[in-house]
Amino acid sequence: MKITTQIIFLLFSIFTKFSPVSASGNCSEEYLYALGMKFEEEELTKAKSFRTSLIFTEVGTKLALKMAATPENYREALITKLVDAGLYNGEQECVECFSNSVRCVIKKCKGMCFPDPCKKSCLNCVDKNCKDDLLECVGQTEVVNPCVWAKEFQKYKSSSKGNLGGACA
Repeated sequence: MKITTQIIFLLFSIFTKFSPVSASGNCSEEYLYALGMKFEEEELTKAKSFRTSLIFTEVGTKLALKMAATPENYREALITKLVDAGLYNGEQECVECFSNSVRCVIKKCKGMCFPDPCKKSCLNCVDKNCKDDLLECVGQTEVVNPCVWAKEFQKYKSSSKGNLGGACA
């Protein structure tokens, strides 16, 4: 299960490099800020990004083991986790962008991302296979890269509740 968790962390590498896209814009700016996917003040962005990344990891870990998991399974599991965390605002099409991205990374890159999802081969795989679709779907040319804070994120994940002193509240 620990390996699966490490694989799922690679999901966050989809945010590592930036490229211009012709975006459809399924996510509002406000929602991207709330999820920590758009940069504001560093500590606040980091806290939000870690919290969201942990949610993505939990969903990916749960569904990576289910060979027949459908896109709907990913979307519904992600919505449930976001609701539980008070982070769902009804933007189902936006959540679908992220659930499709989680699914893409699991299907196309998990083998490249052991043991470090922030290593170059993993990031290159995600860039090649998943990143552009995510950026186009969310309507951005860039999103926050949690791999920038990989060591701190590892500490966050291993803490009892993944708490950064209420920074995400």
